[in-house]
Amino acid sequence: MLGKVKVSPEAGQIESRFPSLTSVVSENADITKTINKTLHASSCEKCMEQWKMILVIIIPLTGLIVLSSMNLRDATVTRDLTKSSMQSMAYSEETAELVKMLQRERGVSCMYLSTLSLQPEFLAEVRNKTDDKLDTLHFPVNGLHVNRRTLKSKQELLNYLNDRRGNVTDRLVTVSENLDAYTFLNRALIKYGINILQLPEVMSLHSTMVSYSSLLMWSDVLGIQRALGSTFYTDCSSIDENRRFYLMLHGEASSTKQTAITYESRVESLYTSAKSFNLSSFIVQMYDKAFDEYDANECLNLTSADMLSDSQEWFQNMTTFIDLVFDIRSHVSKIIKEELDSILESVTKSYTIYITVQVFAVAISLVLSVWYFTCLGRMNKLISKYARNIQAKTRDLAKEKRLTEDLLYRMMPKNVAETLKRTGTAPASEFKSTTVYFSDIVEFTTLSSRISPMQIVELLNEMYSFFDDCIDKYDVYKVETIGDAYMVASGVPNPNGTEHAQHISKMAVDLRDGMKSFKIPFTNNQKIQIRIGIHSGPLVAGVVGRKMPRYCLFGDTVNTASRMESTGERKCPVYRLSKIANLTSQPRFCFKCVHISQAPPT
Repeated sequence: MLGKVKVSPEAGQIESRFPSLTSVVSENADITKTINKTLHASSCEKCMEQWKMILVIIIPLTGLIVLSSMNLRDATVTRDLTKSSMQSMAYSEETAELVKMLQRERGVSCMYLSTLSLQPEFLAEVRNKTDDKLDTLHFPVNGLHVNRRTLKSKQELLNYLNDRRGNVTDRLVTVSENLDAYTFLNRALIKYGINILQLPEVMSLHSTMVSYSSLLMWSDVLGIQRALGSTFYTDCSSIDENRRFYLMLHGEASSTKQTAITYESRVESLYTSAKSFNLSSFIVQMYDKAFDEYDANECLNLTSADMLSDSQEWFQNMTTFIDLVFDIRSHVSKIIKEELDSILESVTKSYTIYITVQVFAVAISLVLSVWYFTCLGRMNKLISKYARNIQAKTRDLAKEKRLTEDLLYRMMPKNVAETLKRTGTAPASEFKSTTVYFSDIVEFTTLSSRISPMQIVELLNEMYSFFDDCIDKYDVYKVETIGDAYMVASGVPNPNGTEHAQHISKMAVDLRDGMKSFKIPFTNNQKIQIRIGIHSGPLVAGVVGRKMPRYCLFGDTVNTASRMESTGERKCPVYRLSKIANLTSQPRFCFKCVHISQAPPT
């Protein structure tokens, strides 16, 4: 009695082989799925995949181009603004020169109105110089707004000025009216000269520009003071109103001067180095003389020639002082121009760099794009070729896999083979109720001596092929063939309850009946007889072996069935008496009791 069956140690090594087969099959299944997805992808999907790869290089290049374009745009704007500022600075200089001459004309006109001693030729000379400066003026596009009137052209400005000049020549206006008329015009021109400047966003330039504007205003206030002083010395007409007006102008001049110094520190050093202390003391002295009541009374005792001399002296000294202010303004203007030149040089370099980077980036983008598209096309061709090769190899592998599985399923039951592939092991199993079938050829040894080995192989192949076709009708499993022995079992490896004996018995009868018409062509159509032994009971089944693993059955049931076959009669299947109870109800079967001395005891 076989109590416990052990599988051969070699069988354990199957575990090292079947997992690799399983992993290979799984990996190739994944590869096949990926390749099929690639090969059968739509043109839209392929295009999307290509664009994903293209975007990898396009996005950074686009970012570089956009960044370079933004910097180039900023540099272009700054460069154009700087050039425009330099041009507008030139226009402002022209306007300042015209203002300077109008201030002088204003003073001479006021002096002309206040005395009869001034020659008209001197006034005409000053006016001609003013007209020369007016000819070079860049006139405002939107016109010049003078005391609620808009002058739309240079000719209208000249006509406006000539009207005022005519009134002065004919002495049709007062000194105060003439002073206001020229002052309105000067303030309009100063405002235009300041507003025309559109400087780059540099803090130092804006502060310098405030100083520049303050110097223009300071010079105009000094010009009004010059006109008032000249008027006093020609007619000694100092009154309280003029004194208050002069004091207001004096405060405004101090304020604008301080503003110019505050916003541009170099103005103070320029003013200190260029200022004549004798000139300053003279201006203070003449101011005291003009607006002190005692000195004003003394003025009445002077002759007309002395009055004109004092007036011209005041006018000349104030003109010198105003020219000093204009010189400082010219220095400040030069500072602004130098700063603009520096900005323009820096911006031009930046512009050159950015335009070079832009051209380089675009060129590199085009070259890389062409190269990338070419490489991408080659890569796609290689991938497609490789994918087709892999697909072909995968089909071959799948075919070999099927052949391997078919061979494996012939060596052992399918469920056992699947367990081996899945886990790498196939533990032995015990089956409580099975039926085992054995058969062999009667007098096979004698038959083998009469025919050749090749004929024996041909005979057995033909006979067992018939057996194989026959057993497919029943729930049985072919265990093995050894020589002329043929072994079949039912209830193994798939238990089928109590149906195993019936399936084996029906199969045995069909095999026996089929052999009646089976003849040996090599021995004058001699018929073949077989012995059959059948036994039912428990057994153990498992995989044994490493190089040629076999699904083997072990137990007393197997031994008894083999004994029943070897001691049985010809043509008739032999059963143990104790094992045929479940077949007696079948009408197809009838039983005859015989004594077999070789059979094992019950």
